[in-house]
Amino acid sequence: MLKLFNFQEKAVLDIVEKYENYLDNPAYLIIKNKEGEVKDEIPVPFIQILDALTGSGKTVILAKTVGEISKLNSLKPIILWLSKASVVVEQSFNNLTSGGKYHHLLGKSEVIMLSEYQERLLEENETLILFATVGTFNQKDKEAGNRQIYQCKLDEQNQSTWESLKNRGERPLFIVYDEGHNLSDQQTDLLLELKPSVFLIASATMKFPQKLKEQYDELKRINKWENKDFITRVDTGKVVEAGLVKKILKLAAYETPMEETVSSLVEDLKQIEEQIKITNLPNEKPKAIYVCRTNVLEFDPSLQDNINQNFSERKAPPILIWRYLVEKCGVKPENIAVYCDLKFAKNYPKPPEFKLFSGGGEKKYQEFTAGDYQHIIFNLGLQEGWDDPLVYAAYIDRFINSKIAVKQIIGRVLRQPKPDITHQLPEMLNTAHFYIQIEKQSAFQEVIEEVNQELQQTAPEIEVKIVSSTEKPELVKVQGDYQVPIIICNSADAEPEINKIIQTIPDWRQDKEKTQGTGYRSITKKYIDEQGNTQQVLREKIGETNHTTARAIFYREIIRKLPQARGIFCLDDPKFDALVGSESWVHKKIVEEIDKIVNIYLENSFLEQSSVENYKILDILLYNPQKSSSFKNSLHERYSQLNKLETEFCQELDKFPIKWCRNPSRSGYAIPLITRGATQNFYPDFLVWYKNNVIAIDTSGEHLIKDKTDRKLLNILPSSNNSSQILVRFISKGKWNKEVEKIDDNGWTLWKRRINDASLSIVNLENLSELIKQMF
Repeated sequence: MLKLFNFQEKAVLDIVEKYENYLDNPAYLIIKNKEGEVKDEIPVPFIQILDALTGSGKTVILAKTVGEISKLNSLKPIILWLSKASVVVEQSFNNLTSGGKYHHLLGKSEVIMLSEYQERLLEENETLILFATVGTFNQKDKEAGNRQIYQCKLDEQNQSTWESLKNRGERPLFIVYDEGHNLSDQQTDLLLELKPSVFLIASATMKFPQKLKEQYDELKRINKWENKDFITRVDTGKVVEAGLVKKILKLAAYETPMEETVSSLVEDLKQIEEQIKITNLPNEKPKAIYVCRTNVLEFDPSLQDNINQNFSERKAPPILIWRYLVEKCGVKPENIAVYCDLKFAKNYPKPPEFKLFSGGGEKKYQEFTAGDYQHIIFNLGLQEGWDDPLVYAAYIDRFINSKIAVKQIIGRVLRQPKPDITHQLPEMLNTAHFYIQIEKQSAFQEVIEEVNQELQQTAPEIEVKIVSSTEKPELVKVQGDYQVPIIICNSADAEPEINKIIQTIPDWRQDKEKTQGTGYRSITKKYIDEQGNTQQVLREKIGETNHTTARAIFYREIIRKLPQARGIFCLDDPKFDALVGSESWVHKKIVEEIDKIVNIYLENSFLEQSSVENYKILDILLYNPQKSSSFKNSLHERYSQLNKLETEFCQELDKFPIKWCRNPSRSGYAIPLITRGATQNFYPDFLVWYKNNVIAIDTSGEHLIKDKTDRKLLNILPSSNNSSQILVRFISKGKWNKEVEKIDDNGWTLWKRRINDASLSIVNLENLSELIKQMF
């Protein structure tokens, strides 16, 4: 059974917590007619945007969220699960329907397509999930339109599906909208007719429709919500650490013709394939996508390509790219798919070897995915829903001047095909490679810079490398076979004490007094006339605050405070089904127990070397090769992008007859951290092999010394099989004391932990060479 990652659980719990707050403070718009009589009562829906990087498991998070918030309603909700693309809907439906790999996350529920809906299902108090594309209902004039959802099937029910959903009685309706940047004002207007209680929207590139913003503004006014209350952001750093996405994003901008740009991609794809072979991964071919306009001229998209001419004379980008791949790059036609509405005249048909999937639709899509093509040429229409983790490289046409489109394409390539072995992947396989054709002073250059800046803000853990056609990165081979033991966290000593706390937790299911929360639920009613003018706003107390299971509170607190400790205890005992009010005595008691568990975990866990698993030093990608530095004793003959301190250290270290290497940040050798903090892994700058030891060295700037000595200067227990021992050392400029205070700008400091008591030990010397000798 699928188990969620900690960051996914945290996203679910964040949304659930906000929804609980909403349930304690619901709001309604009460519309009165001229006579002052209530004409309609409209709930102001709970709105939540899931801002998640493609590859982070949006469907899993949405499904678990729906399952959890459904439990908080006495009447089980109806879930209308929507997306614009039929591909997205089909994938989600297959995963969530009975027997699907995510179905258990929904709890007890019935999952069907909206086209299978029948009125009798409203009578059953079981969560009902209806899947549909927005095209099912997105029609302004329902009377004159041809959408079946607005038509009554007299032999099956007395009203249309749409009217039946509107007249569903007291059952709440939740809207789940995947790829939410497609949500429009017209769609929002139509969906609001159904008086939904919840809008749960997933998108990494969200645009807010004005109609939904009006509801958003009502919640801000009535419930004093702030902008941050409407968004749940999945921590990109945790997605990267989990290995679900590649750790490096290479944006190569080419002021060259399409042919040269595509040639660079094909060349690199061959190297990627070679890296897959030497890394002993399954023999799967890496794939590339080519995103371009369709029925226009390659050099001027304002002009249509002439379809009344021979294939060899056509100038549409998909044809030119296909021909170049086949005729110049040696790619076999059977390995190329063209997925777009590319037009051909009857008298000038396409060649039989040209694999075109035109017209869209489920049948064409299934034929396309069954083909397992290595090179896929398409327009923007395929970017949503289609997902193949074997895509490593993408060519983007210079005329696609949309930041949202570029971000969507990036999402297609970032996904990591082998998340369980990312710590063993060479840098080239941990990189999403983009080849972007640009023109001087083009708007696309601004788009690239915008995307880069946004990624640095929202996903700083993904390293963005911007290169040009004159600065192509080089693959540098590792010299020799060098390995380092993997470091694991051993919490065996903590488990007995933690389990004792779990076992001694009382059963509070029958304790109504201690589980009763403080405060009251209150409902806000805003009375308005038919013209939308506010008449009065009343807030009424309507009973106790919402209750949550003790189990949910336990998991919520542990994920918030120390997620790595979540997996060492089990809360299957029915006593954790106890319903607990917010800020009740029991609620506070649970928080106290979690604090004890966290402290026990931190005090009794330790790092040790694995006796069976090693990290192997692999080939690296060298950026800015013309600015690289050569070394004689390093495992790679050259390194680039070294800062001043690193360069000085490397030059001195290389004078010693010992082997060493630079450790790639984010994609290299990682040491887990057993501390509170935003990061869960530490990547030392360098690895040095000396006798039977491997020394992990970090050269640290002055502003980072305090944090690093507290969290990252670690003692690691050796394994029982007498393999290499890992020693962690820090080196910094200037002389420092044990209180981490700088006492002299001159000289150097070596930092380490004593083996016997883990206390801080420092060595101050004037000379870097002498300091390096002290490391060993």
